[in-house]
Amino acid sequence: FFMAMAVFFLTNVAFGQTENWKFKTNGRVYSSPVIDKDVIFFGSGDSTVYAVNRNTAKLKWKFKTGGEVHSSPFIKGDT
Repeated sequence: FFMAMAVFFLTNVAFGQTENWKFKTNGRVYSSPVIDKDVIFFGSGDSTVYAVNRNTAKLKWKFKTGGEVHSSPFIKGDT
């Protein structure tokens, strides 16, 4: 995974790929992602937590918070 500016990149260095897909946000991505099954969760400086499909980069849902998200999400139980 590589996060910079307002784009979240999914990469797979182990298989020699440089970029599988990217997902644009409206703020910098500071947090490390968390993966559960086929969903990647991460927060952004645009005050949003995103849930993105790991295979297609399609947005599953997003949640607007009260401020920038700098820490990694936490998953408990089924999501």
